[in-house]
Amino acid sequence: MDIFTLILFVWSITLAVYFIVVGSVGLITEKFDSKNRKIAVLEERIRNLEVNLKNK
Repeated sequence: MDIFTLILFVWSITLAVYFIVVGSVGLITEKFDSKNRKIAVLEERIRNLEVNLKNK
């Protein structure tokens, strides 16, 4: 195996690991973002209910 093939092999493994890590981090942050959005929607609903109760 010459040096060029070795460099190409190591580079391809490095890229594969990089994309796996970036993809998994993206999925994890997407889960947290969706939970934060759900929490924000629920907080808004609670505020609206409190305003409606005060107005009655």
